[in-house]
Amino acid sequence: MCIIRQIRIHPWFWLLIGGLLLLGVGFGGRFLPQSGTGLTEWTPLLERLANDGHDPGELRVVFGDSRARYDPSAMASKLQALLRQRRQARGEPGEQPEVYGRYLSPLALAGARGYLDLHRGALEKAESLYGVDKEIQVAILLIESKLGMTTGSDDALLILASMAMSADFERVKPHIGWGRLDQEEQAWIEVRNADKAAWAYRELDALLRYARMAGRSPLDIPSSVYGAIGYPQFMPSNALAYGVDGDGDGIVDLFTTADAVHSLCNFLKRHGWREDLVRDRRHEVIYKYNHDNVYARTVLAIADRLKGKA
Repeated sequence: MCIIRQIRIHPWFWLLIGGLLLLGVGFGGRFLPQSGTGLTEWTPLLERLANDGHDPGELRVVFGDSRARYDPSAMASKLQALLRQRRQARGEPGEQPEVYGRYLSPLALAGARGYLDLHRGALEKAESLYGVDKEIQVAILLIESKLGMTTGSDDALLILASMAMSADFERVKPHIGWGRLDQEEQAWIEVRNADKAAWAYRELDALLRYARMAGRSPLDIPSSVYGAIGYPQFMPSNALAYGVDGDGDGIVDLFTTADAVHSLCNFLKRHGWREDLVRDRRHEVIYKYNHDNVYARTVLAIADRLKGKA
C-alpha cells in the first residue's frame, strides 16, 4: 500500500516564486525575459550584461521600453563606411584640404567668440587647471557639436546595443548595399564586424555605467550615429575615463559647458598637453582626440582666429 504524505506549503512560498518570475529571475540564469515581450530579442545581450554586474531589474526597465528595438542597420552603416574607406585607401588618395573651411567662416567664428564671452568663467577655470587655452576648448566644441547645439539625433543606447547584438555577420549582411564583394573583402568585413560588435559591447557597458552615475536614463542620451555623446562627443568609455565634474554639482554631465570643457581638457592633458608645447606638438595631442590631421589643423586655426592672429 502506497501512502502519500501531504505536504503543506505556506502561501508566502508561492507569492515569493511568483515575484521572482515577474522580475525575470530564473533558476538557470540571472535574467529570464518572458516570451512574447520586447525583451526576448535582447536575451543574449541582457544575460551578458547581468553577468558583468548590471542590475537585471534595471535592464528589464530599459530594454523593455517600446523604443528599444534591435536594428541591424546600425552595424551595416558602420561596415559600409569602413569598406568605403578601405577601397579609397587602395586607390589614389584624394587631395586633403588644409583645414575644414566651414568652421572658419565669419558666422562660425562670430558664434565661437560669443560662446567664449558667455562662458569665459568656466573656460578660464579649466585653462588654469589644465593649461589648455580657452580658445582651443571653444574650437573643439565648435567642430564637435557646434558649441553644444548639435549633440546628435541618434540614440546611444540603441546604436551600441544593436551593434553589440550583431556579432553574427549573417544578421547584418542583408542590410548592406555595397555591390559585389570579392573573397578577400568578404573575409575582411566579417573580421571587422566581429571587432566592432566587441567594441560596441564595451561602449554599451560604459554607457550604462555613465548613465547611472549621471542620473540619466540611458534611453534619453542623444548621440552621433556611432554613439558619441555630449558637447565634446566622447565615446562612453572616454566619458568614464576622462569625465570631470567641472561645476561641482556632483555629476559629470557632458551636456553642460563646465563639465564638457573640464573633461576635454583632462583628456588633452593626460595625452601630453602642456602650456609650453610648440605648435607641432599641440597638433600631435589634438590628433589623439580625433585621428584626423585636417581636424587638428582646423582646431589650431580656429584658436588663432579667436586670439586675433592672422
